Parts: sequence; C-alpha cells; structure tokens
Amino acid sequence: MREIKFRAWDKKEKKMREVRDLHWDAEGGLDVEYGCQPIDEACHGSDTLMQYTGLKDKDGKGKEVYSGDVAKDKHGQIFEIIADYKFLAHLEDIWFEVIGNIYENPELNK
Repeated sequence: MREIKFRAWDKKEKKMREVRDLHWDAEGGLDVEYGCQPIDEACHGSDTLMQYTGLKDKDGKGKEVYSGDVAKDKHGQIFEIIADYKFLAHLEDIWFEVIGNIYENPELNK
C-alpha cells in the first residue's frame, strides 16, 4: 500500500508547502495545515493540492513524484505527471527525472 501524503502550492506566498493535515472547515471547505511552526494564520490555506503518487524518479532512487510534477524521460520527452492509475503504472516501467512542477515552473508545461 502506498503512502498517502500531499503538498500544496501556496498561491499567496508563491511557494510549495508541506501539508501536515487536511480537514473540513465550518463552511464545508477544505482547510490545509502546512508544516510550519508556530501554528498561526500563515500556516493554513486552501490552495492547490498535489498528491504523492507513491513513485520516485530515477528508477525509484530519486525524488518523490507528485501529481503536477513535470518530468523528462531518457529520450528527452517532457510530460506532466497526472494522478491516473494507467499513467502511473506506465511510469513504473520507464526511467524519468522530475525537472520541476506546473506551478513553480509554468514554462515547462507546454
């Protein structure tokens, strides 16, 4: 069974955040708690979530791979990682390297 975890693109601060916890707020919206101390307003948001795929790049020895990452295969093909089981099963059989993500590196998402 794969580990379930998320990271979030903080639109306000324009940076990637570690997600510590997810819960529904009183209005029925999703509240994201970031991995920062102390817990205050800056540590919460409801920004774009990216789920960990359970894969690591470079034949399972490199970076953790999240939906929204942009990768390059051994032939130089650039592609976006999507959370689709058929797509992810295909990735297990090829060598690829994460070179960025669609939020921090929008120029890679063509």
